[in-house]
Amino acid sequence: GFTDPERLTRYGEEWGEIMMWPFGAVLDVKEHENATDHIFDSSYVPLHWDGMYKPTLPEFQLFHCVHAPAADEGGRTTFINTRQLLTELDGERLARWERVHITYRIKQVVHYGGQVRSPLLVPHPVSGETVLRYNEPPREGVRFLNQHALDIEGVAPAEQAAFLQDLHQRLYDPRYFYAHQWQGGDVVIADNLGLLHGREGFTARSARHIQRVHIQA
Repeated sequence: GFTDPERLTRYGEEWGEIMMWPFGAVLDVKEHENATDHIFDSSYVPLHWDGMYKPTLPEFQLFHCVHAPAADEGGRTTFINTRQLLTELDGERLARWERVHITYRIKQVVHYGGQVRSPLLVPHPVSGETVLRYNEPPREGVRFLNQHALDIEGVAPAEQAAFLQDLHQRLYDPRYFYAHQWQGGDVVIADNLGLLHGREGFTARSARHIQRVHIQA
């Protein structure tokens, strides 16, 4: 029933304080003809957490599907349950991951960008559970606008490729991974503090149009 952005914003305010961006409360996530960043392209989006380049992080993401792509056009939004992953992780690997810090850099060509340094593992600001903060590197050989760079601390240079491969395999383990196939009118509310999310690529010029509102912690 969210026929206009104002109604979606009013609903979001029932959850908490809206996190405002230069464009306002509602981000229209859809393909732009002359996109300069992957968020407005039809390419995949690597796993990440929202607000990572901002002083505060939104607690919830409120998604509303205005137009869904066809079932064979891709564009599913992916989510990783990092709480469960870490709960089931072996102690030795958990101890190694606790020593890892990563610095991320990306050009500010849209409404976000800059540099941020974050531990790989942090306490959830609300529940206190250990959760994972990670913006995975772009895949080689795949179209990707405005690539970001990673500098990894706490892992020897010779071991970083194996570390990233192991982390990738665990994040995409079906026990922790969910991909949402959008249908028109869908509303999805996600915990941005405990989940990572991304997007599968979709067919260019498709009708995919998702609205997103951030709710502050």
